[in-house]
Amino acid sequence: MDLKTPKIWLVTIYIGKTPDYLGLWLRSCAWNPRFNWLLLTEHPPEGMRLPDNVLWRPTALSEIKRILEAGSQRSICLSAPYKLCDYRPLFWLLLQHYRLHFDFWGYCDLDVVFGRLERFITPGILSAYDKIYAYGHLTLFRNSPLNNIAFVFNTDGLAWENVRRQENNAGFDERSGVNHIWRRYGLPCWRDAAAAADIDPQFNALRVTRLFGNREPQLFFVENGAVWQGFFDGLGRWRVVEYAYIHFQKRSLRVRPASLQADRFYFSADAIDALPRMPSGKRELRALLGDAAGLTWRERLKLPRASLRRLKNHFVDAWREFESG
Repeated sequence: MDLKTPKIWLVTIYIGKTPDYLGLWLRSCAWNPRFNWLLLTEHPPEGMRLPDNVLWRPTALSEIKRILEAGSQRSICLSAPYKLCDYRPLFWLLLQHYRLHFDFWGYCDLDVVFGRLERFITPGILSAYDKIYAYGHLTLFRNSPLNNIAFVFNTDGLAWENVRRQENNAGFDERSGVNHIWRRYGLPCWRDAAAAADIDPQFNALRVTRLFGNREPQLFFVENGAVWQGFFDGLGRWRVVEYAYIHFQKRSLRVRPASLQADRFYFSADAIDALPRMPSGKRELRALLGDAAGLTWRERLKLPRASLRRLKNHFVDAWREFESG
């Protein structure tokens, strides 16, 4: 494998009517020509130009179930689309089914906009790690017999044999499933949680789920193919933080037509729109964001509990890391 240009394929599945932001998702895929996507949906992306690095194939939930059962030689429960999350560790079987060559394989969500991925997933990281990132919205694996079947290893967390027999989604693709297995067996994983602007769905204002990652007010925007978080510091200076991608889960965002062609666009609480010019100060930024510029008093009451939960998860993960050596 040429580590400078490995063949990387990511699988994205969407069952049902595709969302309005599919056009922006496709556009952000085009900004990353060294990555490739297999897009499986029930309905064709009508009126949208597919980039050269996106392969679309029509599918249905029953067809995906058939492919995964045939490849794994195991029966699985899959009667609802959300259950697909548990089977992401098998998505390399879908790539094989469509006869695609890959050095790395993975999966990602559709409710994301990618930035400059190769600034975060570098040749050095690809050469040193077999698993890159730890969340369902974007994870990569090196294509090898060991990595492709690691999800079946024995663990004191979620067990694959139990997961495949139950209809409810167990979150096997993340913390208590695959991530726990990789920690327990000491498999090489790059876990850069700060790479993603993972937006917390419990707040109207856009806030990342990561502890200590927020400012108020703050602007999430895309400029020339890069994802940014912008804010004014205590001295009124404009500061930015770059992310590999933004994940706006559980939000019904309207896509303004101007954003589909704009070099710069931003995310508000309920829409994605073009951003002709950057705000000149906090007052202008607050006016741009409207009621999403800050938290309501009810939302501020949620902060301590949300922070404690994330802090607990952080220490649990750190302890598991320590135990695995």
